[in-house]
Amino acid sequence: MTLAIIMAGGRSARMRATAGPAHKALVPVLGVTLLERNLCALLSRGFRHIAVAVSAHEPDVERYVLGRARALATAWNARLDCLKETSPRGTIGAVAGLDAIDGSILVVNVDNLTALQLGKLVAFHEASAAAMTVASHIEMMRVPCGELRIVDGLVAEYLEKPTKRIPASSGTYVLGPKARAMLDPERRWDAPDLVSALIGQGERVCAFPHDAPWIDVNDAARLGQAEQLIAEHMDSFEHWDDAPQHEVVALLVLSPSSALLVHRPARAARYPERWDVPGEELHRDDTTPREAARRLLARVVPGTRLAPEFLASFDDLDVATRRLVRHHVFVAHADDEPSPPSFDAPARWVGRQRLERLGPLSAPLVRSLAWAERPR
Repeated sequence: MTLAIIMAGGRSARMRATAGPAHKALVPVLGVTLLERNLCALLSRGFRHIAVAVSAHEPDVERYVLGRARALATAWNARLDCLKETSPRGTIGAVAGLDAIDGSILVVNVDNLTALQLGKLVAFHEASAAAMTVASHIEMMRVPCGELRIVDGLVAEYLEKPTKRIPASSGTYVLGPKARAMLDPERRWDAPDLVSALIGQGERVCAFPHDAPWIDVNDAARLGQAEQLIAEHMDSFEHWDDAPQHEVVALLVLSPSSALLVHRPARAARYPERWDVPGEELHRDDTTPREAARRLLARVVPGTRLAPEFLASFDDLDVATRRLVRHHVFVAHADDEPSPPSFDAPARWVGRQRLERLGPLSAPLVRSLAWAERPR
């Protein structure tokens, strides 16, 4: 069984300088933290033994790993370990502290988001007999000045700020036994150091080229770009490889300052004892999710002339019921707050500024609001 490690032990200095005090692992992208997005990508692609490397000086990250992250892993019958670093180990040094493990180790960085097929990367590595494999994509880089092509001391061509195709590291690696043996646990190791050391010893380091969507999320500006990338590749980022066990049509009804929400009772089939988006199971006889959304809107706000607009589709693992649910979310914008009828659970208008004081919120509610508030 391949062990997968999420590296989240850095200081997050750039993110904190531009986006606030939270460690980048806990910064949400469309309502889901970077750590959770990486974890769910691994769970979705079949990895069942996962570890997260965290700094001993970042207790909020450790609490998240031992709480929400471990609950997600347990709900999917996976094992999640927390590797606490008491001193900086570098971008790949946490591997040196692992106990003896058979098989390959997949290393991903918490600040990278990608739709790369990680299982194919591991299979490629194991078939290559390499000591280490680096996932690689093409970055288009514009040279900031004019480029000269010089032949025998003469300028043969002048290219004004050309764009170059650069093979770049995707920050995702697979390490075999030889690469792990190279790591001295007494020193710091960054990924480039390990690659250079292996090459210096004559070991094989393979590249795994791919064209999957990829982004490095290190500051506030990149957060917006990451949300745009996910919106452009919704199926790749928001849907698990496993088929969902249930499909739900959800309706986010918003007034200028409030949202119409329901509170799920303790015996609810999904997200019990949490505030949630009104929704219902997708019926087999529904032609499309939009048809179901229109029916749901007529129930929630009878007599309305509003038309539901498609907002997003995403899979979410409900840790309370251990069910993978696909949510087809639609949004309707109301000019005021009409009183809703009795619904399948108590529904009421809630000011969006009061949500944090309302009580536990479901993951689909948080994600739906994030999609609705995303700049277009």
